[in-house]
Amino acid sequence: MRKKPKSLQQMEILRLRMPLSKEQQKVFNDQKIGFAGERIADEMIDPKLSNCIILNDLRLQGNRLCQIYKLIISPTCVYACEIKNYGGTFIFKENRFYNHKMHVRDNPFLQLERTEQQLHSVITNFNMPIKSCLLMVNPLFQLHGSSIEMPLIFSSQIERFTDSLANERHRLTGFHYELARYLKEAHQEHNPYEQLPAFDYATLKKGIFCHDCAIEMTKVTSKTFLCRLCGTSHTKQQIVARSIAELRILFGNDKISTQLIQDWTGKHINRRSIQRTVRRLEQK
Repeated sequence: MRKKPKSLQQMEILRLRMPLSKEQQKVFNDQKIGFAGERIADEMIDPKLSNCIILNDLRLQGNRLCQIYKLIISPTCVYACEIKNYGGTFIFKENRFYNHKMHVRDNPFLQLERTEQQLHSVITNFNMPIKSCLLMVNPLFQLHGSSIEMPLIFSSQIERFTDSLANERHRLTGFHYELARYLKEAHQEHNPYEQLPAFDYATLKKGIFCHDCAIEMTKVTSKTFLCRLCGTSHTKQQIVARSIAELRILFGNDKISTQLIQDWTGKHINRRSIQRTVRRLEQK
């Protein structure tokens, strides 16, 4: 199961408790759309490739740090897959990548080329061919100016790509598993490219918020809070558990006290209820 990036988890919490600039909101939206696309690719590919080794969200340090969203070790080749969830019409012209308004976007083919070069430098001691490909998971994506030579796989072509790997006659050996172990050990946990706005606990809004609607929830019974917009309800136990998780995501594993949890929830839950829930969580 692909893990949600920590920066995305943090942004999901911060957007409820502080105003985001237009640029910060764009970063958040891009992260959310990108992660959704990665999950789509996982669902379309991973269950079918029992004869391959799949490593997701792999960061490798060659001459520079590169991130490979999906790396597939098949019996005969290593595939470095870039995943994009773009929707709408794009244009590829004179080695540049444009949206439908002819605004220049980052060229994913250049990014793919750099990734392949970095991967070559990292696994130079393993004699395995490398192929890179760009998976466009959104069925609404169109690219004018594309050619058959491009390492581009449209949403409608992903099933055929996956089937071709699943039907390989060769089988994995100890060599392939050794390569996978090597790559896992080379993986860099820290991602220096994660973008997060500066924040301070004292200035963050306190309360109980609906994560879907980004509005404050209303207490409707002694044990239940409700989102008046979407109808989602949470018990006090669920809110306390979620508050602990949010505090850890934002501030690490520093000791989280009853008073801190009560303050984080806007003092809508009394200390005794928080203490009971914390004890139950510790017993699990």
